[in-house]
Amino acid sequence: MTQQLLNQGNEGAFDYGIRTKINENFTELCARPYCVRQTADVVADESTTLANLTGLVQTVIAGTYKFKVALQALSTANGGTKVAFKYTTATLTSIQCESKAFTASAVAVTRFITTTDAASIIAATAANICIELEGTIVVAVGGTIQVQGAQNVSHTDETTYYAGSTFELYKL
Repeated sequence: MTQQLLNQGNEGAFDYGIRTKINENFTELCARPYCVRQTADVVADESTTLANLTGLVQTVIAGTYKFKVALQALSTANGGTKVAFKYTTATLTSIQCESKAFTASAVAVTRFITTTDAASIIAATAANICIELEGTIVVAVGGTIQVQGAQNVSHTDETTYYAGSTFELYKL
């Protein structure tokens, strides 16, 4: 009886079963971000070799994504910071991004476009205190995307990427 009442006068409307499925999967149907958090500090010392920032990895399928990376970092002008994406089985058609490297008194803003694995999105020899990346990624073949960090110039001064940094991803 309830089913009949729901469907009366609703020509073309979803029936109860379809509405239930939509409600059960609503979060997957919305452009809601999936956010991961860095779980441990990563320290680069006398090394420009990119290292995974623990916990900042996202699984992707083919499609277009909007992303935002907010890194809490600390470097000196001697070592600086270098940040990149590492793809594991993922094939990207393009990454377009705006990057911001903040110091105590200035902001360096750059535009970055690539398809290359582990290309340096940020490569700054400066006393950075935080880094933000924001843009779009077009994925041709699914896999994972990992945020990596290092020193821009090898130096005994430490460059630290702190736990609590985040990587948000929206499927468009």
